[in-house]
Amino acid sequence: MHMNPDHALFAEAARGHAGPRLLLFLAALLANAGGTSPWWIFAVWVIGLTMWGIDRVRGQRLRILGVAVVVVGSFAGAGGWLTRDPLTLVIAALRICCGLTWVLWFASIISWPALKRMLRQWRCPELALELIDLSVAHGLILFGELRQRWEAAVLRSGLAPGQPQLECYGMVLAGGVTRAFDRATLLDEARTLRSARLLPLTDPEIAPVLMQEVTIKYPDGTIGIQGVSLVLKAGEWAAVIGPSGSGKSTLLRALAGLLSPSQGILVRLGVRLLPGPLNERVDRRVGLVFQNPDEQLFGSTPLEDLMWGLQRLGVASAEAEHRAARVLKELDIAQLGHRPVHRLSFGERKRVAFAAALVCEPELLLCDEPTSNLDPVAARRLVAALEEAAARRDITLVWVTHDLATLPQRIRRVLLLHDGHLVFDGERLEALSDVRLAQAGLLVRAVDGSGDVPAASILTGGKLQ
Repeated sequence: MHMNPDHALFAEAARGHAGPRLLLFLAALLANAGGTSPWWIFAVWVIGLTMWGIDRVRGQRLRILGVAVVVVGSFAGAGGWLTRDPLTLVIAALRICCGLTWVLWFASIISWPALKRMLRQWRCPELALELIDLSVAHGLILFGELRQRWEAAVLRSGLAPGQPQLECYGMVLAGGVTRAFDRATLLDEARTLRSARLLPLTDPEIAPVLMQEVTIKYPDGTIGIQGVSLVLKAGEWAAVIGPSGSGKSTLLRALAGLLSPSQGILVRLGVRLLPGPLNERVDRRVGLVFQNPDEQLFGSTPLEDLMWGLQRLGVASAEAEHRAARVLKELDIAQLGHRPVHRLSFGERKRVAFAAALVCEPELLLCDEPTSNLDPVAARRLVAALEEAAARRDITLVWVTHDLATLPQRIRRVLLLHDGHLVFDGERLEALSDVRLAQAGLLVRAVDGSGDVPAASILTGGKLQ
């Protein structure tokens, strides 16, 4: 296996005229599959090897082909000697080697984005392209999970001599597949949000967000938030702060429509959210930026990911590409448009996630720990880019965070949550005072035992903003 499949899929440029080569590739596969004479299949194979020479295909693919030919030839020879029917096995071996030669050749002369652009020009159904692109993205996720678990096993000496290697292989595979399925579930939620229809208004005169005594309970009976009431005006930016387990993510998922209120009234953008089918609560006017961008991005490249959301809104491909490129430029990541998503740094993927949300022009933008796992410089750059991009739009924003040092300056209102309850709703400066932070359980015991230190003071270098 190529140990960098994303490089093989994306980084290698197409050579010459891709269209005729695609037709030649398809014709060779059909000739290989339909041929019955070993000389016919051998001739198709020789043509494939000749194309390798023309396009100068070498390196990893040449080694893969050499090993495959030796292995397949050996099995064919042994099988023919044992079964006394060498011709059938020779034909099968030639067919395998021929097919592998043409597949490896074609993979070396055209990248997936280039192939997709060509198929789109040939008016290939968008649904087919989308399914293939989604398969590529999920395959890279699975490969990444397995590679990380493999490296962890090696570092922990799980594969050292004398260790039960088969058992270790099983744990690496099983754990990686499980995690990949978890991510796939979250990706499906992201797809649902970004492809949602426009819900009919039921209360058009009400503020963008109205919550009255809202309680959210999970199926196991756990209470996420309880008795929360708040109103957000159009264009208002508010931060939601609280310790882990305080209900911040539950509040955000309820506003997104992924969770329905167990009790109380929740009206968002003029639509009352009620228990029932998910597609009756999600709305294309709402954007959600996940804490982990890998759970939100499912296009093979940033440009393709942004275009997907626009195309779900009925935007033509050319216009979708133009608008996607413009938003990438606004967030200062235009140069990443055609790079594989899985080769981007975490901070770059964060920016792509924001771009994917902004490109659909949401009226309500929900951000879950947007600066988590970023160094201070990267976090501040992300916030600055977002504020500049959002300044061109009329957006109501909810910013859930632990990072008080990088709150956008536009946020003047702060909500403090503690144990699922809203304990404060007011001005930013007062919210970061010792009294209010104590209410939210955000005081940290000093190391020298001299007293309590506000978490905000630690996270902002002693300067409350």
